[in-house]
Amino acid sequence: MDHFNSFIANASLLEVRFLGDQYTWCDNNAGPKRIWLRLDRLLTNFAGSLAFPNLKLIHKPLILSDHCPLVAINHEPSRFPRNFKFFRQWIQDEDFQTVISCSWDTNTEGPPLVKLHKNLLRCKLSFSSLQKQKKEDLHNHILGTSLQIQHLEVKL
Repeated sequence: MDHFNSFIANASLLEVRFLGDQYTWCDNNAGPKRIWLRLDRLLTNFAGSLAFPNLKLIHKPLILSDHCPLVAINHEPSRFPRNFKFFRQWIQDEDFQTVISCSWDTNTEGPPLVKLHKNLLRCKLSFSSLQKQKKEDLHNHILGTSLQIQHLEVKL
């Protein structure tokens, strides 16, 4: 197993995040002698993780085999819309004033409550996309740093 892990590190491969049970293999013994291991994985390189940032591996339940089926998905699962939450730290963000100005400076037609609703909706969408972009930037920075660390560890 050490050789395999060394190969992964030397090849600069990253493991794709997974959903489901932690273990992917079982020796099918009964009782306390049963062995569970996580043998099956999906690996990618740094370019692949940037090209497919939403890639996830789903560990399906064991049915007919000693290995659980794996399914790779490259999209966010459908979710119900969540309530908008305003985070106090956004006020200190360098883009805060721009987001507010752009959201409220747009001419909106209709009665006052409709205008308010549309302005707040634009604000919500702007903050949500800004937050998502900042998370992606941070994620990419962390991936790049972890790749640099792996390269340095290999050199040791």
